[in-house]
Amino acid sequence: MGLKSLVAKISPFYIARSPEDVGRKVPPPHVIKYELDFENHEKQKEAYKSMTERSLAVLDGGKVIPIVSQLAIMTRQAQMVSWPAGIVLKEKDDNGVFLGEVRFDVTESVKMDWAEDLIKDLIDEGERVVLFSRFKPALYELRNRLQQLGLSVAVVTGDEKHNVREIFDDFDLKTAPKNPKYQVLLGMYQMIGESANLNSARHAILYDRFWNPGNEDQAIGR
Repeated sequence: MGLKSLVAKISPFYIARSPEDVGRKVPPPHVIKYELDFENHEKQKEAYKSMTERSLAVLDGGKVIPIVSQLAIMTRQAQMVSWPAGIVLKEKDDNGVFLGEVRFDVTESVKMDWAEDLIKDLIDEGERVVLFSRFKPALYELRNRLQQLGLSVAVVTGDEKHNVREIFDDFDLKTAPKNPKYQVLLGMYQMIGESANLNSARHAILYDRFWNPGNEDQAIGR
């Protein structure tokens, strides 16, 4: 009985050695930052300008804006840069009465074009790539673009009905098959946690920045 009780207590825990414990040094990631602009993307530029004007009108309206609402405004700004199509703003008057919707059906994105070209170049060089984003629409659009180029793409957003463990195993050096199924993994920061080991991909792209630096560190650590 004592042995069974001990097993029950320690079963949630395990002992693991870090690379430092075994004398193996892991080199720090080589970080490359890209600066993009709206050149040749006039529709996206105008949409971003319109969103900015609407955001400033709310912030400068003389009312106290809750932190949650401020974060929502900044999130929409970031989404406009990532992939504008599909953004819907529900407008209300001062009394909270619904007035209507404003849709941004802009299907161009300088960041999307950049990510598509970068991933294709890396795959042509025989590399595998993992990309992280906060926005599902951007991930799905990028998946469609890459698949049209003939690339094999896995997506992890939380909407998938299949077992994502299979995808993680495909990108884990310990379990990856000789001929991996996927060349690219597109995932949301929140959906790929510490249990995932994606070290068979040598390139990680942070498509957009997360509010919490810890989420970015975790993404890079995968």
